[in-house]
Amino acid sequence: MYAIGLDIGGTKIAASLVDENGNCSFKKVYPSIAYDSEAMFLQVVDCIKDVIKESGYENDRIVGIGVGVPGKIDAQKGIAIFQNNLPWRNFPLIERLQTIFPCKMIMGNDVAMAAYGEWVIEGKNMNDTFVYFTWSTGVSSSIIHEGRPFKGRGFAGEIGLIFQESDNQRLEAQVSGPSISSIYSQKLSRKLTTKEIISEYKRGNETVVGMMEPIMIKMAKGVYTIICLIDPHKIVFGGSVITNNPFLLEILKEKLSNMAIPEQNLSSEKMFASTLADNGMIGAGLKVIHENQLNADYSEND
Repeated sequence: MYAIGLDIGGTKIAASLVDENGNCSFKKVYPSIAYDSEAMFLQVVDCIKDVIKESGYENDRIVGIGVGVPGKIDAQKGIAIFQNNLPWRNFPLIERLQTIFPCKMIMGNDVAMAAYGEWVIEGKNMNDTFVYFTWSTGVSSSIIHEGRPFKGRGFAGEIGLIFQESDNQRLEAQVSGPSISSIYSQKLSRKLTTKEIISEYKRGNETVVGMMEPIMIKMAKGVYTIICLIDPHKIVFGGSVITNNPFLLEILKEKLSNMAIPEQNLSSEKMFASTLADNGMIGAGLKVIHENQLNADYSEND
């Protein structure tokens, strides 16, 4: 059984064929077009078409498409309500996609899809509170409590929206990948990529260390907010900033140790950097496969 897992982000669109074990094949990546709603949609369509074409699989072998979208969505109606890094506002994504791909579709927040992929591959512990925290183009988290996603009214886990009065900015605007590059450029009038800045941070460049230390403290405050609110059993960190630079997790733990009370120190021991490539596509594909299996089980028991 296979599904297509689609992971839509602020910088790229990725799709692949996903099997029941979470293996990805025929992966395709397209750049996001963050300034044009319709052009962005057509990029998504082309990405899906390429996976289907290259796989050569007929419709009866692909049970559906799982779609991960950033920001606030209406999963039931298939609407992309608000995306900070994309041009869609109340965009009927699933309705539009189904006119081209008439198959089963499940839509979810992109971070929630990645969280689901991580949680399933981790073993689907039904007793824990599991948090997936992404640090990339954006900053966000998703919570799975005793096997069920915790959504609230749609913005649960959006840690990047936390407003810090001391800086008069939201957390995402201070610590995301693009923000790190922007802050450095503004301070020194010299353009470096986030990758280059973090590399210099690791080397101990004093200027970069002086810039990055406040950023790490702010990120630690965001993580500590989650720890205080829901006291998770495990936090997995994903996103390009930290998965490409896992040493940052140890620095985060160090900053957290200065914030947490002794009874919370166990939280740092249960924080890990993701080693699961393509977790967004995996989670989106597995969502479709598992729902299809569940529906099949219900049919057999009727």
